[in-house]
This record gives sequence, structure tokens and C-alpha cells, in this order.
Amino acid sequence: MDRSPSLIDDTAAVRGADQKLSQRAVCPGCQTAHPSLTWDGPVAGIAWKCGRCGQQWDAGRLAAVAAYETWAAERATPSAAGAALHDGTATTGC
Repeated sequence: MDRSPSLIDDTAAVRGADQKLSQRAVCPGCQTAHPSLTWDGPVAGIAWKCGRCGQQWDAGRLAAVAAYETWAAERATPSAAGAALHDGTATTGC
């Protein structure tokens, strides 16, 4: 049986994704776990309302939240050029 590292890594990634889907769905707004809905529900197109904060969630809204988190994370660590602008060490061409 071939046990190449890439096959093992791929299998672990699939197993991790399967475990994520079997976990309870959590409201991105207030972090409250849904009492009965798992992550495979929203993936299948099921929408739900958070029992704590009342926000409505579906696959589209979850994707928007994930995209925003990625966007915000990319901007949380300033690049060297951006850092220079903020700390006053940037020079102008004038």
C-alpha cells in the first residue's frame, strides 16, 4: 500500500473538513452554537436564525462573512510600504 506524504496529507485534510461539517453551526455574530444544526446544514443550503441575537444566516451570508474576515486579515498586517506611510518614514518624490 502506497503511503506517500501527499496522500496522507490529503486524507487528513478531508478528515478535518468532515469533522468541521459535523460540528454545530455557530453564529458568526455572537458565537452562539445552534442547538441542533451542524455545519453540513448551511453547506446544503439550510438557513437559520440565531436564537441569541436573532441574525438570519445562510450560505450566502456566511460566505460574505468569511470573505470579509479574509479581507480584514490581509490588512491587519501592514506591508513595508504601508508601514512606512504610517510611521512617517516614507519619502515623497517632490
